[in-house]
Amino acid sequence: MINLHTDISYKYLYKKLLNLLAEDSDVFAETWIVVPNHSAKQWLQKSIARDLGVCAQVKFIMPLSFNWEIIKNVASQEHEINIFTKDVLRWQVYDLILKNHRFDFLKQDSDLKNFNFAEKIAQTLLTYNDEHPEVIVKWDGSVYEVSEHNQWQVEIWQELQDNLPTKSPVELLDLFDAKKDFQQQPANIVLFATEQLSSLQKATIIKLATTQDIVLYLTNPCPNDYWFDLKPEASKARSNILNTDVADVIDIGNPLLSSLGYNKMAVFDAFLQEDIDHIESDNHYFGGGLLQSLKQDIFHLLEEPLKCKVDNSISIHSCHSRKREAEVIKDEILSSLESNKNLNPEDIIVIATDINDYVQCIKEVFNKEDSQYLPFHIDRVQLVDNQYITALMKLLESFNQEMTASVIYELLSQNSILQKFSIRENDLPRIKNWILNSNIRNFYSKQHKSQLKFEEKSGNTWQFGKNRWIAGYLSGDVDDTEFLSTYGDVAGQEDIFSQFFDFLDLWYLYYQQAKETQTPKKWHDFIVQICQKFLYNDLSDDYEKRILDELENKFITQTLNSRQAIPLVVVNTIVETVISENNYRSEGQIGVRFQSWENAFVVDAKLLIIMGLNNNEFPKKQVKNDLDIFSKTPARLNKSTRQRDKNLMLTALTENTQKLIMTYIGFDTKSNEPLPPSVILDELISYLQQKTDHEFMVEQHKMHGYNKKYYSHNQKSYDQKNYQLAKSFYNPEESEISKDVILNKQVQYQLSINELMNFFVDPLQFFLKNNAEINHSIYEEVFQDTETYHPNGLESWQLNQEIFAHGKSTAAKTGIISDNKSGQNLLNKFENSLATLRKLLNDTKLQTKTIELSLGKYKVFGHIEVDEKQRLISVFPSKLSAKNLCKHWIKHLCYQATESEQESYAYFEDKSMVFKALENSKELLSRIFDRWQQSFKQPWLFCPNKIINTKNKNLAVLTRAAYLKNFTDTNNNFPSEGQKYLILQVEEYNEEADIGQFIDPLIAEIELL
Repeated sequence: MINLHTDISYKYLYKKLLNLLAEDSDVFAETWIVVPNHSAKQWLQKSIARDLGVCAQVKFIMPLSFNWEIIKNVASQEHEINIFTKDVLRWQVYDLILKNHRFDFLKQDSDLKNFNFAEKIAQTLLTYNDEHPEVIVKWDGSVYEVSEHNQWQVEIWQELQDNLPTKSPVELLDLFDAKKDFQQQPANIVLFATEQLSSLQKATIIKLATTQDIVLYLTNPCPNDYWFDLKPEASKARSNILNTDVADVIDIGNPLLSSLGYNKMAVFDAFLQEDIDHIESDNHYFGGGLLQSLKQDIFHLLEEPLKCKVDNSISIHSCHSRKREAEVIKDEILSSLESNKNLNPEDIIVIATDINDYVQCIKEVFNKEDSQYLPFHIDRVQLVDNQYITALMKLLESFNQEMTASVIYELLSQNSILQKFSIRENDLPRIKNWILNSNIRNFYSKQHKSQLKFEEKSGNTWQFGKNRWIAGYLSGDVDDTEFLSTYGDVAGQEDIFSQFFDFLDLWYLYYQQAKETQTPKKWHDFIVQICQKFLYNDLSDDYEKRILDELENKFITQTLNSRQAIPLVVVNTIVETVISENNYRSEGQIGVRFQSWENAFVVDAKLLIIMGLNNNEFPKKQVKNDLDIFSKTPARLNKSTRQRDKNLMLTALTENTQKLIMTYIGFDTKSNEPLPPSVILDELISYLQQKTDHEFMVEQHKMHGYNKKYYSHNQKSYDQKNYQLAKSFYNPEESEISKDVILNKQVQYQLSINELMNFFVDPLQFFLKNNAEINHSIYEEVFQDTETYHPNGLESWQLNQEIFAHGKSTAAKTGIISDNKSGQNLLNKFENSLATLRKLLNDTKLQTKTIELSLGKYKVFGHIEVDEKQRLISVFPSKLSAKNLCKHWIKHLCYQATESEQESYAYFEDKSMVFKALENSKELLSRIFDRWQQSFKQPWLFCPNKIINTKNKNLAVLTRAAYLKNFTDTNNNFPSEGQKYLILQVEEYNEEADIGQFIDPLIAEIELL
């Protein structure tokens, strides 16, 4: 017998479930409870344990596993798993496509496409089982009723049936005898809040109910009337155009319920047609307010909404971005907690279509360092952003890519790999310098080049870079490996590079293995090995074991030990799916709960917040399946993504919630043009406006949280960081500079001379790129994997004084220029246009000198060129510029701080100059280091290269107007609020003190030769 219990809230239905469990006197009898998701399971476990003292003898089952639990006793197979799932069946279809010549016409032009197509076919056939079991019965009886174009689907199905060790779920259910075959015999079978059912599941429940009592607990927002034949307004509008006779009899009822209730009405309608015992409650919605009034409209099936005043029980917010949504809801939560002393963070649930889209924004806005910190918990987060898992994914992806400098360096930058090879993060800049200065582009060795049909030359390969590090630069036409010396700022870093070369050699070994096709089992062994050899795992919650266990299931158990060889690209697809679809991890502590909508159970939420109700994102678009021959005639009990999402919105509106807040992205961040909300949200807004005589309004937020709107008498924001920014921007005379822009970037105390030079030349640019992490393309410094190497000037081109003496062949061997015609042309160009500088350097014996400078808590490393008198020499194959002057000055200060005080020389195409010796070099460096440390919290607006005028005959300081123009010039575009803020700071900035400390000493010590 089926007992259907309905009520307006699952809180009330839970009490009935509690009575059912309490009445069961047999302590050894098990109760099965089918729940919609893990959140519902956790809530029931906690509630039952609280009310009964213990949650024992209760087995929770997910809907996808329910049918298999019932019919598995009649499945004659050796395997414990359900074969009729997409993950198992796809391998069988894949084998058929590749091996059975009858299906050669289905083959695609790549292994990955074949695998994806096999997965699509498997999912389609399983959909027929779930939604159209009557069709499968006909196919098994050789009654096809399909077009000739789709005949192959029947043939594949029959081939699978012949090859698989068990019958299909439809056949198993037909063979199932509830009296004889259902051996588990639980005391009760309960479906609690399970509103997504397939036709096959319904048939299973009906058949099982002949010998077993089954209890269904479902909410009914309108229990007093039969509303399961309502049609939405859109349907009536279409009928008014296409079929006026039908339109006259269409009943809309409550427009919200008719629009959102299809999924629920389909479930009710399916069971009310059967012989069931339907038990309704007499509970009502109580209380005033807009939200409660809306619930009562639905409860009484009102076509016209009852008028109601606007209050804060429902609010809708239009924002510019996901981060602004997070900022807005934080303010709303703080305001609600302040106004309602009975509300706790644990009573607040925040849901989104996919909470993984918001994880980073939530962490930034709800951070512990904030003075308004709120405890929060993000439920079932994807593992994809975990350091260990990220490293694993990048490692597998790298084997499908070229061995380029960027790929290898990005891999090495992963924390799990760094720790495994005992390399510190502080060592990465030195390795990067070596890669750049060695001109490494691609390929392990010249043999690797040759295998890939490239010219067999060692230039720009990793092997050449290793030889260069070991052998130094050539001093003649000899083999690279005959000279054992180091060069540049990598001197003394033998341990770092030894570990790095171990990583490089190991990666290339597995890279070669990854090029081969292997069986799924061998691929699993491959992944286990790279986890052990490449990745350091010291996690309290061992994700490695959980991922490998899941992959063992995917590659061994579910493949039924398939011997079909597959390439790595297919393996990567499966691994990525495992990581993205299996939400293993939760973050945070007890407090505000953040969940994806599908995983949420909102029954105990006093305050419910829904984010991401954006147009074209909610409801999710149904992925069209062009293989589905029933796509135009879906089953009544279908699993339409659109109808499922509508049902979620109906639950949010009718559950026992006291306050509802919704947000969506309503503006284009580039043009500031308005964007429409989700169609469902738009319907709700229209309904609320009708209900309140157009008093209800969507709150449209500004792009930035520091807008003065949020700090006026009408509106309050709790964000202290935005408050300080607002004060700085709108009331600069009241601003507290120390609280201006606070960044949580850790100060770097070990830096290279190049970093110090780049910082001093343009501190603002350095701040935006490195500390504020605003990486505009003009600030990015990336490895160029495909471009021919071009020397960035004579200084880098002539790294060794013997290069020119031995000509083009030696230059090509060292990799300083590319080993093709364009590289030779470039060499000729430099020889002709820079002859004067070349002669100067030929007459000057330069050698590389390593600097290791410790000044207080700072350590600076790098290398410079000195002549035979140990004087610092810089050569710039360009005309005199302030940027290069400042760069030489930094090297000048660093060198003088480590050696005896003496002059240094800088040579340009058009000028040569001497820098006098300084007595106060350490003092000047200390001031720069102080500014370096400050820049990790707020920008230093001083930019020397924009102050020094080098175009006049004598060096001079630019006028203040010319200096400010560098900042305030916005290319005739209206500046954003962020630009306005920066412009205001620059205009009020007094650079005279900095000019006196840094520019005047620089200009004063220079003499033109």
